[in-house]
Amino acid sequence: MGGAGRKAPRVGFVDGVTSCASCNPRYEGDLQAKALRFGWKVRAWVKDPGLVPVWYPLEQSWFVLLGSGKRQPTTPGNALVMMVAVYGDEYEQMVEATA
Repeated sequence: MGGAGRKAPRVGFVDGVTSCASCNPRYEGDLQAKALRFGWKVRAWVKDPGLVPVWYPLEQSWFVLLGSGKRQPTTPGNALVMMVAVYGDEYEQMVEATA
């Protein structure tokens, strides 16, 4: 798996957000900005996916995924601060692209 003697990175709970078979390919295409905006997809260069909050639409709430496998609710304001800390100005572009 990792090629050239490299081991594949270990996947933890915060890496475990999954999507259905029809949405997943769209997160790489027409829904990419929305998936990034809501934490359903995380850029590969983000070193700690646990710093990216996740929007749960059925609960109308933001959560932070914890290494223990649990999730912690967070406020929309804190979710915004976290997203901007990770993505900077790119997050504003994601919001505009999905407004």
